[in-house]
Amino acid sequence: MAEPERNEEESPSLALAYEYVRPSYELAFRRLDSIESRLHAVTVLIASFTFAIPALAKAINAELSFRSPVFYAALAMAVLITGTAAALRLVGGLVVVDPDDFQEDEWRRLSPELFQRWMIYWAGIHFEKNRALIEMKARFAI
Repeated sequence: MAEPERNEEESPSLALAYEYVRPSYELAFRRLDSIESRLHAVTVLIASFTFAIPALAKAINAELSFRSPVFYAALAMAVLITGTAAALRLVGGLVVVDPDDFQEDEWRRLSPELFQRWMIYWAGIHFEKNRALIEMKARFAI
């Protein structure tokens, strides 16, 4: 494991930075959960419209045909949107530090200061990966 850059000066704000970084995983989880809820809502809404509108239209006008090209196009769009939303919900997951890694001697031997530096370093990398995942899912959910 390569050591993260160390500032030769004292690091009086290291503990503050560490405490600031720790909740970043919770923030990412809440954002991802919110977007996944929106994706679920889109899926439910499209499924509801897919079944409700044709049934309502048929009840209003019994002569309507389900063999219309417009009906098939609407059905294809509903399947496409629902399939995309379902696939997006299955793709990716939050990147977090694996607690099992801390069983290794190299982690247990670190000084508290170096441990905090490593956690800040990894939290930054994970934050970027989580942000990219959240943005990708949010683009569709909007």
